Amino acid sequence: MESSFELGEVRFIKRIVVGNAEPGTTVTEDQIQQQMDLVNRCLTGTPRGHLVNIEKNFSLYEAGGHQVVVQYAVYHIAFARKPSYLDDDASPAPAPTSIGIASAAVTPAVQAAAQPLPAVQPPSGAHDAATGDGITLDQLRQVLMSPDGDPQAARWLAPLNAAMRAWSIDTPARRAAFLAQVLAESAELHHIEESLSYDAKRLHQVWPSRFPSVAAAEPYSHKPQALGNLVYANRMGNGDEASGDGWRYRGRGLITLTGRDNYAHFARAAGLDVLAQPDLLLAPEGAASVAAWFWSSKGLNELADHTTGVDGDQHFEMITDRVNGGSTGWEKRHAYWMRARRALGQA
Repeated sequence: MESSFELGEVRFIKRIVVGNAEPGTTVTEDQIQQQMDLVNRCLTGTPRGHLVNIEKNFSLYEAGGHQVVVQYAVYHIAFARKPSYLDDDASPAPAPTSIGIASAAVTPAVQAAAQPLPAVQPPSGAHDAATGDGITLDQLRQVLMSPDGDPQAARWLAPLNAAMRAWSIDTPARRAAFLAQVLAESAELHHIEESLSYDAKRLHQVWPSRFPSVAAAEPYSHKPQALGNLVYANRMGNGDEASGDGWRYRGRGLITLTGRDNYAHFARAAGLDVLAQPDLLLAPEGAASVAAWFWSSKGLNELADHTTGVDGDQHFEMITDRVNGGSTGWEKRHAYWMRARRALGQA
């Protein structure tokens, strides 16, 4: 088994979109093959890259009176140093969080490209027990509900345990409450990056003060970078719309971190330069670490300590409010909490 790759070694992250990159642009099968060739070169060349995350997505669109289904994948590959064959990149190119219409059907090549490469192997020993003091792989599997729970558990066990150790999430009560909230926030460890791709109608519904009509929202329809720069401008320490901070410091992590000021706070606390390399939060280690830091900084360990009493539900609801700003998804969060408590021997 290859040696483990530490987050602290990361100096460059390459993001490669396999499929369409812009709405209305058709990607040919030859171009898709070129994209996959670059993925494979990054994973086998020198210096060797390490696959830290794969986003698999599909979108439905209306085109000419027909529904169009488009699949695509985004590969995040981390390096200890930038390979020379990528020197034509001035910086890691941001990948879109949504894809436009490619054709009236999904080609076999796109479907094949959207399949994940072989999973990154967890550190030795992670299959049978936690890394040091923490949860075991079997315990994490018991909490997960999705069909791909086994590979997700193997991939996330070590990062979750490292993050929990670092921020004193160190009792069954704390771990159970933390896991429940993290799994609910991240759609069970699948969504670690904010999606800012909406059609014009949805933009009008979400931000009626900014987009008083559907027509006013059209220029930002399915344009996540432009939308992020607009709606997050001059907020949370971000610069103006032209600065690009809104997109650069969009939400990332198992519990999303948003805004330049919050990125700076986490960077100082964790010693991880996410201001210069925001995509470090897309690696499982970074995504888990920022969630645990948020948890600790909001005093949630102390609330979790009271979740084992007769008023445990009340304290868990207080945790939900601090994480989510309300009770959205309460039933799902509570279900994860019950599963986590049983897995960790609390119920």
